[in-house]
Amino acid sequence: MLRGVVDGLEEDWAIVVLDDGQRLDWPRKNLPPDVRVGMAVTLDVAPAQATATAVTDGVWVGKVGRRRKATAQIAGVPIRLGDQTLHWPEKGELKAGRAVAVRMAVDEADTTARRQRVRKLLDDIFG
Repeated sequence: MLRGVVDGLEEDWAIVVLDDGQRLDWPRKNLPPDVRVGMAVTLDVAPAQATATAVTDGVWVGKVGRRRKATAQIAGVPIRLGDQTLHWPEKGELKAGRAVAVRMAVDEADTTARRQRVRKLLDDIFG
């Protein structure tokens, strides 16, 4: 599982910044219901259904790429989502060339915790 936050909404895209430093432009039409800027989200991956070609609420179907030698900046299994590559933490069952469903879900508890940390930081800075 990857964690991140919806950093912005621009035209047809939601800008998602992941905790591991990756950025993903997610189609707004495929966001889970009621997603807003600042909400914490989780991403999970599972094999796509054989007939899954379209995306639905919170799901984006991608394709597993070939693994390359890991570097300090890029590690994990590449998953092609449109014209982007999401680097997924090592997971043995992800085979190159297979379709996968990347599912986004809102994490309300993490959203609340992140907001509290930001408020505390602002209080510490500005009193």
